[in-house]
Amino acid sequence: MPTIEKGEVIKGKILKKDNEYGYLEIGSKGEAKVHANEIEDFKVGDEIEVKIVNIEDNDGYTRASRRAYELEVNIVKIEEAFNKQEIVEGKVEKKVNGGYIVDLMSYKAFMPNSMTGHAVTEGKKAKMVIKEIKDGKVKKIIVSSKEVEAKINSEKLQSFNVGDVVEGTVKEVLEFGLTLNINEINGFVHVSELDWKKVDKIADKYKAGDVVKAKIISIDSEKRSLKLSIKQLKEDPWAKAAEKYSEAKEVKVKVLRTV
Repeated sequence: MPTIEKGEVIKGKILKKDNEYGYLEIGSKGEAKVHANEIEDFKVGDEIEVKIVNIEDNDGYTRASRRAYELEVNIVKIEEAFNKQEIVEGKVEKKVNGGYIVDLMSYKAFMPNSMTGHAVTEGKKAKMVIKEIKDGKVKKIIVSSKEVEAKINSEKLQSFNVGDVVEGTVKEVLEFGLTLNINEINGFVHVSELDWKKVDKIADKYKAGDVVKAKIISIDSEKRSLKLSIKQLKEDPWAKAAEKYSEAKEVKVKVLRTV
């Protein structure tokens, strides 16, 4: 029977799975078993590559590990992505003191709060770049989603032009205006741009979650945000004032306030 070496990478076919282990056929070298949680994404009949971690356990099986194989292969991908500053994808596992723990290609990475973008959510995947890799007993990998978010938003911003009419969702109602979310880009409508008439209480007209249309009146590339106007989508009453009124014409008016 051909010999098998500890640390060797081999290909095996999954014969069966139970709650604890998966059993692999590894050709003339016999059978190997691997922890079931390492092959959850595979089914019986699939061929997978694993790394030999023990030649023979107490039950006479060769012990193999899919995770050990992935760690060996993926560290090469991680280092390459780091050197090229490529965007990678990781799963945000949990919030910890100072940041988040991220599953990055089977490695545990850390995303500090200062490098966390607005879209980061526990249990969800996020795009990020690798900022640092430190060797040691355990690889220390630092990642950032904030830079990726800034890059994506800058690219999105380039698709807008002054004068475009956009649709956004009201994020917050303030005393002096509205903040909007336009395809993950921040927009702001000042109270003076809400209506041609004076708006005394914005909260009476708008609430968070409302979807509104607005016209882009300026683009701030540095802050990656848009300044918007809702009133400019309506006809300017002053545009027809001269047609309706003339000097010396008598009209009835209503007193609004005294000052």
